[in-house]
Amino acid sequence: MNKFYFSALIIGLLSIAQGKAQTTGSTIFGHNSGLHAHSSFYAYPEYNNIVLRWQTSGEENIDRFTVEHSLDSIHFTPLHELVARGSDEDITYQDGDNYPSAGVNYYRLKAVNKDGRFFYSSVISIDMGNNTLPVLKPSVLNQGSTLRLSTYYGQPMIIDFFNSGGMRVSSYMVNSTSFDINTSNWGRGLYFYRMSDPTHPLINAGKVMIL
Repeated sequence: MNKFYFSALIIGLLSIAQGKAQTTGSTIFGHNSGLHAHSSFYAYPEYNNIVLRWQTSGEENIDRFTVEHSLDSIHFTPLHELVARGSDEDITYQDGDNYPSAGVNYYRLKAVNKDGRFFYSSVISIDMGNNTLPVLKPSVLNQGSTLRLSTYYGQPMIIDFFNSGGMRVSSYMVNSTSFDINTSNWGRGLYFYRMSDPTHPLINAGKVMIL
């Protein structure tokens, strides 16, 4: 019979620019014929991002790791996947969520064996409080004025614009806080936008009115 043992622990508190936030972690033990791994999985906030780290020992039979995210601690979706290095030595991995939601974010680590078997870490949580997602400002502007990004989270993202009929009219790649859009060639009316990146189909959405 395959047996997996999980236990969770609180690692401590970490002070950041926005205040103090809790750092949480879990310890994974997996034992079966062909899988012997010990891993500590923990997370902590860093400015507007969440850093995820885990350390393994004896992962020579592990194929990959998947970091999963949830907003209710029940329904999880894959965030990132990392290929295991397959070493019997101690290894440290680092990943991150550059666009966590306001409030509590839940994470767990899935370790997949080379034969397809898998096990999970305990669920860990990070409360981001009133974390603000990026938006475009101003929401109402005169034709020819400039739209600017309110917050940049350190990872390239795409902003798509749609007219009131739902047709995409333009798309921009954003990779810095200095990003701006000149609306001189835009017609007057209501425009909707959607922000995304390769791992977040929807970071945020909004609308702007050109007068």
